[in-house]
Amino acid sequence: MLLTTTLTGIAIIVSLVIAMSSPVLLVTSSDQQQEALAQQVNNTTIPITTTQSIMPASNNKTFYVFSAEVEGLNQTTTRIPPDIFTPPIIVINRGDSVAVNFYNMEQEIEERHSFTIDVQPYSVDIDIAGGESGNATFAADDEGIFPYYCKYHLPTMVGQLVVLPPTTQPEQQQQQEEEEHETTAIVEEEQLSTTEEEEAGEQQQQQPLTVTTDRESYSTGDTIVITGTVAERQPGSRVSITVLDPQNDIVWRESVTVTANNTYQLEIEAGQPQFSISPYAIDTSGTYLVTASYRALRAETTFGLTSEEGG
Repeated sequence: MLLTTTLTGIAIIVSLVIAMSSPVLLVTSSDQQQEALAQQVNNTTIPITTTQSIMPASNNKTFYVFSAEVEGLNQTTTRIPPDIFTPPIIVINRGDSVAVNFYNMEQEIEERHSFTIDVQPYSVDIDIAGGESGNATFAADDEGIFPYYCKYHLPTMVGQLVVLPPTTQPEQQQQQEEEEHETTAIVEEEQLSTTEEEEAGEQQQQQPLTVTTDRESYSTGDTIVITGTVAERQPGSRVSITVLDPQNDIVWRESVTVTANNTYQLEIEAGQPQFSISPYAIDTSGTYLVTASYRALRAETTFGLTSEEGG
């Protein structure tokens, strides 16, 4: 009798455990199983979509530029200052809002440095004493290569502000690629209907960038006229021109505006430096190299100079 009662009690306990466990299992079932069960009951299909927002790249660019020195450079022996910029190149996009923080790392107050850009449309001049810092903000309105320099330590303390075309969002880039593809197809179709002579003329007109001088050689005091063309122009576009002397030293670097008829021009007086304190000028006899830069394009030409001083 005692054994029967004990077994009956155990059976009741087991039954209670099983009965209590059933709803727990239903409650802990996964959400996916419940959704699948609901879909089967309603005989409907619920589409699941995932959206991801694309945040646009920031147009606010901040740079920290420092004065530095080339270790071991003897200014007395080399006759050039050891001072340089770090970094020597700043890369931005047209449309960016730019902030430049410049630090003079000299210990002596009288050792001044400047961060200067005097090529339109950019006008920046941070002029500070040793141990000081300064800043300037400006909008990147024009594309091209624009030199920045220290007024006190030419020709070594120079750098370049590189303004690239504006960045595009994926949708804009896809639309632009589609438009370029359509334009390319139209151009190819038109070229097939032209004669060989017309094709040669079109290819000559479509050179992306050209540069030339009005003469092959000059003398001290002559005006050197550098001209060229671009195939594609946007309002405010500029071409950066660099002139190297026979020793491969930079004697002139300037940015000029592309006119409405896709041409540009720069006039330089042979024998005169670009800056009043610059030790370099086009005043040494020999062959000079002229380089024109426009966006990612480059073009070159040369001219000769006969110095009246016999240099």
